[in-house]
Amino acid sequence: MSFNINDATSLRDSLLTIAENQWKIDRKDLMEHMNKIAYVESLGKIDAVQESGGPGRGMFQYEMGKNQAGQTAVKRLVELFGSSPSFLDGIVEKEFDFSGLSKEAQESLFLADKLKDLTASFKDVDTDEELKDFWFKEHYAGTDSTKLDLFDRQLTDYKKAK
Repeated sequence: MSFNINDATSLRDSLLTIAENQWKIDRKDLMEHMNKIAYVESLGKIDAVQESGGPGRGMFQYEMGKNQAGQTAVKRLVELFGSSPSFLDGIVEKEFDFSGLSKEAQESLFLADKLKDLTASFKDVDTDEELKDFWFKEHYAGTDSTKLDLFDRQLTDYKKAK
């Protein structure tokens, strides 16, 4: 696979190819799953900053700080490719705040995070109910089951906005 690790779009596309093969999922469906999760988390805003809780940052609301989800996603991306893309320069000093990264960079981190997570798989995630279950178990960083209703409401809004 030939790609430029420092080009976030090229990196994201390479990760999509890996995901298609590993999870046996169509690229278009995977992108739609990511778009839905990003909308639920942040209305899809790449520069989103969580006001309460967290502190989540970026379109997928990865928690920033040492030993938090953002750091885990960065480590997993580096593990996958053996080096760090240039868009991650200074990310440690920024405490793994993804809100300043491009959409493609954030999608790359999301994909790498899920690809390296032994329990996370988009294989057989075909419906919105299955996506909600995936989100709750594999991405949402909490145990508050009332957030499942939030997922449903946000997903309804996403579909109306489309």
